[in-house]
Parts: sequence; C-alpha cells; structure tokens
Amino acid sequence: MKLNLPQLKKFLLLSVFLTFLGFGNVVNGQSTGWLSPATTKAENSVGNQDNVFASDNLRATWNDSDDWADYGDFNINIPVGSVIYGIEVRAEGYRSASDDRNMDVLLSFDNGSNYISSQQLPINVYSSGTENYFSAGSNVDTWGHSWSLTELNNTNFRVRLDATGGGGTLLMDHLQINVHYGPPTSPYIITTPGTSTFTVPSCVTSITVEAWGGGGKGSTGTSDGEYAGGGGGAYARSVLTVSPGQIYDIFVGTGSTTTSAGESSRFRLQPTGTDLVRAVGGQSVANNNNTGTLGGLASASLGDVTFNGGRGANGSSNNYGGGGGSSGGTSSNGTYTASVQNRLGGTVAGGGSGGDGSTTDDASGNTGNGPGGGGSGVRRNNGNVIGGSGANGQVKITWTVGSAPTITGTTPNSRCGTGTVVLGATASAGTINWYIAATGGTSIGTGTSFTTPSISTTTTYYVDAT
Repeated sequence: MKLNLPQLKKFLLLSVFLTFLGFGNVVNGQSTGWLSPATTKAENSVGNQDNVFASDNLRATWNDSDDWADYGDFNINIPVGSVIYGIEVRAEGYRSASDDRNMDVLLSFDNGSNYISSQQLPINVYSSGTENYFSAGSNVDTWGHSWSLTELNNTNFRVRLDATGGGGTLLMDHLQINVHYGPPTSPYIITTPGTSTFTVPSCVTSITVEAWGGGGKGSTGTSDGEYAGGGGGAYARSVLTVSPGQIYDIFVGTGSTTTSAGESSRFRLQPTGTDLVRAVGGQSVANNNNTGTLGGLASASLGDVTFNGGRGANGSSNNYGGGGGSSGGTSSNGTYTASVQNRLGGTVAGGGSGGDGSTTDDASGNTGNGPGGGGSGVRRNNGNVIGGSGANGQVKITWTVGSAPTITGTTPNSRCGTGTVVLGATASAGTINWYIAATGGTSIGTGTSFTTPSISTTTTYYVDAT
C-alpha cells in the first residue's frame, strides 16, 4: 500500500506526517479494447475485401455461400503471463434483402491451418441499408480453445468471415475484436497441446502442479482380425515453492495418432530449466497387433506422486477390438478391462478413460477421453481400419493466494530549517518501498527507514509494501 507522506514545509519546525493511501494489485478483467485488422490474409470471391479495416461506410460484400475472407494483423498486445478469458468479435454492416443469408465467424490460432468451432453473427434482420454492429463471443468465451499468447500474434491469429447459404448480400463496413485477459485464476487448467507459460500471481508462494501424459493410439488393422487398444498417459503431481513473477514453461502432450507413444506433459522453470513435473505418455500399438501395450510409466515420470497409465486391452478374437487404457488417476494407477468384454475402455478416478473397442467390422477405433486416455483397437474385415487416437494430456495448477503485505505502522519525524529527515515504516511482510510519486515510477529506496534528500520546500513521499 502506498502511504502519503505529506512533506516538510519550510517553517522553523518542519514535520512529516504519514497518511494511508492503499495497496495496488493486478486488476482482473482487462481487455485490449476493440482492435481492427490491417491485412486480408486470404479470401475467396469477397468483393472489396479490404473495406472492413475501418468504419468509413466503404463495405466489403459477401453474396454467395462460397464467399469467405481471412483477416489478420490485429496487433494484439497482452502482458506476458496473462491468461485469455474471452474473445469478442463484432462486425458493422447489414444484409441487403430480407432473406436468410448469415455470417459465420471462425478463429485460427496457427495462421489458417486450423480453425476452432464457429459462431454466427446474428445478421438476422433486414436493416434497409442501416448499419448495425453484430457480435459473437464474449468476455468469458474462449471459443473452446485454451489460448497461448503466441497464438494471438500477427503471424498466427486470423478471423474468418464466411457467408452461409440463403439469399441476399452481406455488406460489412468494419471488423473488430476485443480480447479479455488477466492473471491466471486457480485452478488453471491447460488442455491445448503444445507449449505455453505460467507466471506466478502476486502473493502466491506455493503451487500444486498435476500432469497427465498423452494417450497412446490403438492398433490399426490392414488384415483381418481384432486388434488391441493403446495405453493411457501417466499421472504426476508435485507441490512446488514459488515466488510471485516467476515464469514457468508448460508443455501439454499430444495424444498419439501414429504408432509412436503419446507425448509427455511437463512443467519447468524458465529459461531452459529441467523438468519439475513430468507425466509420460502412453504407448501405441503397432498395426495388426492384438496384444495391448503399456501405459505411461510412473517410473519414467517425475513428481512427489506418480501413477502408471493403464495398459491397453488385447483384441478379443472373433469379438471386439481392445479398449484403450485409462490415464493414471489422482490416487491410483490407470486400468484396463481384461475379460470377454475387454472392448470397454479402462476408467479411473481423476483421469481420462480409454476409448471403447470397436464392436462392428471396419469401424474406426474410438478416441480416448481426456486427459490422456488410450485409443481403442478395431475389428477389421476389409480395407485399412484406423485405430483410435490417444487423448491429449493436461496440466493443472492450483494455489491459494496469501494476504497482500500491508504497511502496519509509520514513524513521523521533524526538524528545524532546511535539511534531511529520516522517515520510518513497518510492514506485515515483504519489502517496504519508498517513492516520490503516488502511482508508477521507480522506488527511490527500500527498508524500514528512509533518509530524504535535503529539502526546503513542501514535498510528499509515498511508501508501499510488496
């Protein structure tokens, strides 16, 4: 909290008084404000596609269900360590006729290689040429995706506007997005495969990190037979001592879609630190193999607590493909079903279940359930029948926020005439910082006492605890 130390006046007797102002913390619920694109990244049959960059009554047009355009270079600037709470998209425009053509909005996090589930702008009323803003998403809607900050940079982030079927022309004057963010909140759960970061919030000194490895893939059949399920990812958990502001790397393992194992999920301190928590991915099954394979091993994982992922079940001759093994659970090893009904995926408390084995000829295997369940095997009669993919892993971080340090006492002082004065303060915890400004600026001293420069006019000093 910064305390106002109204300053020494140049009297015969100069006195310093300390007045409580308050403690500043990171504020939740920040946003970028409405941002416009600067580039059309790609398009198909959209007329004057660049006209959505500004609200200027110049409009791009969509008049067929095949019309779409991708927009980027929104110049999104979000502080390192922030978590994305939601993304809003809005477009200004109207529909030219009272028909039923509408506009789907899709977001890409990898420069247009993939798009997450679409939402629709409700341009459902013919507006007779009068422009309105139509919105999708919200301040708490992540569009079903766990966003990393790198996915929102100008290289990776795109917004696609895609016309639906129906009649009428859509005339769009302006496209904007607003990204809502803030510090992470507990529990912080990351399910999107790949690398992201975690910045320890203020007043947090201990975190619990849990990880589940990616699941293994079930066997693919290219010749007749009933084939085995893949293994589930391991589970690992540790309690770590941390400091506010420390940055950690998170890697969520991808479930396997090949005969390679599912990827491990990891948690480590930047930069290039060694793993602090690691959950190994489950093994995948070779093609045309009816013997279930191992789940991720606790012995190869790292944590205060570790559990094996469940092994995949064998294929049942003339019956079923084998079920996938479950991931490791929060209090026990993963499981699989070893019986005539071994087509059922393994289950475990606190983990992802395995995919159920195929019961009919030539049906693809079932994907494991997150986090980290193994994919199922198949029952093959004709063609190439693909085994079920392993489920992606997961990392979960939980913590309790301690009390913010506060200034608990102050020591006024006084002197006669021009000169220095020694000021004092005490705090409940942390470091005492001295300033010449009420907000912002750099600390001019730390500790329980501070000696002012020689002063001869009214001056104010401030103090807080961090």
